[in-house]
Amino acid sequence: SIITDKERIHILYTTGVSKKILCLKEKDNKEKFDTFYKKQFFETALNYAKNLKYDKKKLSEISKLHAEHLYKKGDYEKSIEQYKATINYLDPSYVIQKFLDGSKLNYLIEYLEALQNNEEFKKTCVPERLTDFTALLLNCYIKQKKIKELKDFVESKNINDEVTIKTAIEVCKDTNKTDLALSIAQKAKMADSYIQILMDIKNDFAESLDFIKKLPDIEQKFNLLIKYGEKFIEKKDVIDDAMKVILSLVDEIINIRNNSNPKDDDEKRIKKLNYEKIISIFITKESEVKLENLLDKIMLKDKDCPKQIILRRIELYVDKYVEGKMGSTDVVDKIREILTNEKFKDKLDKNYLLMLFKISGFNQGVTELSKIMELDQDLLQIYMETHEYKKINIACDAIMKKYEGKEKKVNYWLQALNYYISISTQSTKSYLGEFIIEVLDHLSKSTEEDFSPMILLDILDKARSNHES
Repeated sequence: SIITDKERIHILYTTGVSKKILCLKEKDNKEKFDTFYKKQFFETALNYAKNLKYDKKKLSEISKLHAEHLYKKGDYEKSIEQYKATINYLDPSYVIQKFLDGSKLNYLIEYLEALQNNEEFKKTCVPERLTDFTALLLNCYIKQKKIKELKDFVESKNINDEVTIKTAIEVCKDTNKTDLALSIAQKAKMADSYIQILMDIKNDFAESLDFIKKLPDIEQKFNLLIKYGEKFIEKKDVIDDAMKVILSLVDEIINIRNNSNPKDDDEKRIKKLNYEKIISIFITKESEVKLENLLDKIMLKDKDCPKQIILRRIELYVDKYVEGKMGSTDVVDKIREILTNEKFKDKLDKNYLLMLFKISGFNQGVTELSKIMELDQDLLQIYMETHEYKKINIACDAIMKKYEGKEKKVNYWLQALNYYISISTQSTKSYLGEFIIEVLDHLSKSTEEDFSPMILLDILDKARSNHES
């Protein structure tokens, strides 16, 4: 017979002439699981835990114990299956360490693929770690010569999964799979990576340039030329082809600028497609001629040429003068052509140019600019400093005529007389006389409104005193 209570089951039975009682007590869950583990009944333990509706974390702990048991037995295939069940709960590094040995890489690949296919894991994993796991998977593909699997993996990813694609490219580069890296970059339309591989690894600048030239998107073409243009310019064997691509790009930009509508998106594009960025790639002296041609093209064709372009062109002319590659008269002619061009009239910072000419010792440029800017006093001072006596008198005459009928604050003939007398005391050059006589002649025709005769007498008296002393 069987008698039950809350905790036990009592079984009464007879064996021969003797009567016995068997008492059965149900073990608690902890004891049950300990028994399952001890007897290696892992599947039973897992099913029992599921019946008890244990959470996933508890289930993963059972899978981990099962996986380790199988691993010790050398059954790596079944072991990795159990480890896959621990994803999201067991640190992947724990599993990876166990399968890094060359003979176990295929099982590691299986586990790493499971990580990549687990959306919950990818959402919660730190991006840097996920990238590391991706790189490890790709390295394993290459070590196991699973190139098809690598390609399939990359192509299965969304084209916007830039991290995965970049990781694949870097792994291929690091393992000398350059052509595969190029193929991945090209299929993913990652032009920057494609160009970088061609230039830095294959040293194929011509192919890189041809690739950029064929790009349909002007902004992408622009950005790549800005990034790699300096390297193209430095290469003598491709510099001419590079200039053709750059000039073609500039033509496109000019066309956009000349036909832009301020109300549409062209305004934003113009700000991005900046001439100054293109100019910045011409940093060597050897590329100066190419830069000059580029600037000339922009100044000629762009209806609203930016002032930075004009100033840079003038600076290059001044550089040629300073370096002795161009005579001052030729430079002045070229700069005058720019300064007097109505198209550029309101775009030039003449004060900056005046400072540039002075710093560079380009006196003829200072003179010319002073004329254009009507800096009468500066112009006269230049002639005095360079002792150009004839020009002093011509300048005085022109300035005084300009002010005829107007209120004059300065009598420039008096300044000229002061100058001649000051140097005549230190020089015996007889030909100064004719210039002084001309000055006195003009002063004699002046009225008292122009200057006081007493000032003239004072100047002459000082001159006599200096001679006597």
